[in-house]
Amino acid sequence: MKGFFDRGLRQTHQRSPVILPESVLTKVEKTRRDYATLCGATATTESVRDMRIKKGYVDFLRIVSDPRIEEILVDLKKLVLHVGTAPVILTDLEGKKRLIGQFIVSMIAAPAKFEFQNVNNPLGSGEALHPHIYEGGNICMSKGTQESLTAIVDGNFFFATGMLVTALNTLSSSPLKVVTSWPEYKEKIDGN
Repeated sequence: MKGFFDRGLRQTHQRSPVILPESVLTKVEKTRRDYATLCGATATTESVRDMRIKKGYVDFLRIVSDPRIEEILVDLKKLVLHVGTAPVILTDLEGKKRLIGQFIVSMIAAPAKFEFQNVNNPLGSGEALHPHIYEGGNICMSKGTQESLTAIVDGNFFFATGMLVTALNTLSSSPLKVVTSWPEYKEKIDGN
């Protein structure tokens, strides 16, 4: 997924403090401002909009600190938040780890909806994107769909992102396609 979001924000997950160049800090602040603006974009009153924007500034920092998220991109013209995930790895019934892929979760504010794209689907085109996601990008999720849509309508993209990324990293007992269809995950050791 490297470079997928040309204008997005990539998270490094480094533990030691890093002094970032001014250009990177400016990009982070612009993305944070755009995220907060998106949170308030569908508010029906000025006071609700201001409250959502204020919350958005705080929630942005929470989203970018989530290790399951690698990139975010805000498209204010289309009122969309795109979230790029870290590799999704699920464990099958035999205890083997399976590489499902990296995803872009797109949350559209108006009308509220969300969709998924597996940017490196190991199964190829014409196949399920995830054990619970149809080829077209729609998820089969009995719990959380309405809550995620409500959160998007309410400008609470932090909650919606958490729900949807958690769904990607969860395997239920009745998948659309069995997890053993995906390749076994081989962990890299010592950078190899």
